[in-house]
Amino acid sequence: MTMHPLEKLYMDYLSEKDISRGTYEFYKTILKQYTRYLNERNILYATTSDILNYKKLLIQKGYK
Repeated sequence: MTMHPLEKLYMDYLSEKDISRGTYEFYKTILKQYTRYLNERNILYATTSDILNYKKLLIQKGYK
């Protein structure tokens, strides 16, 4: 996969939100990390277990 379909979706979503620049960048970073995770694992449609595995990975990396 080159570009995950969610990338265009979240960019469109963020461009329509009335949020500060800092919030925009924060959301963009988080969503970019998530779509990278999906791309690296060739996941087109995430299941509940995919999301739970992503959450476990973040916890292992020290995120709360």
